[in-house]
Amino acid sequence: MKMIIIHRGGGRKAISCIKLWTKIGIGKPLVLLLACVISVMFIVTGCGGSDGGGQSTKSGEKAQSGEADVKGDPFASIASAEIADTETGFSEMSRLIKELKQAVEADQTEEAKKLAEQMAGIWNAIKGEIEAFNASKHQLLQEDLGQLIEETKASKWNKELLIQLDYKLYQSFRDMKQELLG
Repeated sequence: MKMIIIHRGGGRKAISCIKLWTKIGIGKPLVLLLACVISVMFIVTGCGGSDGGGQSTKSGEKAQSGEADVKGDPFASIASAEIADTETGFSEMSRLIKELKQAVEADQTEEAKKLAEQMAGIWNAIKGEIEAFNASKHQLLQEDLGQLIEETKASKWNKELLIQLDYKLYQSFRDMKQELLG
């Protein structure tokens, strides 16, 4: 049995053991299993390399990944709203979208932020049903709503973008309501 194992430094002992076991006759299935386990270990540990960053790097990575989670899901820290059913959720979302447009046009930043947070709570309550119904539309709504929420939190508003996102969300929720609820 011939095997080629590509490794990066420090793997000679493992390869020597595999060659020895094949000479002794432990068996091909066991040798293949061992080779797979070693390969997975190298992949998982990053081929045995380390950046030497130690503990401070790991805590820095955790902080960065926490920030990425918040940026990736602006709804993570917002509790789900209590709604009677999905149809009520869609109606509330449409109402809030209209009110948000009016708040943006009137430069009512605090009101807009409050409305955006309420929209996120409703989204958290209905997103499971939307995702189960149509995962691709769920993803589009999630992205558009996330962008709208982030734009309302910005220190300087791009009113044109906010109004475009608001209108796009209004149409998307209206279409999704018709598809989902008939």
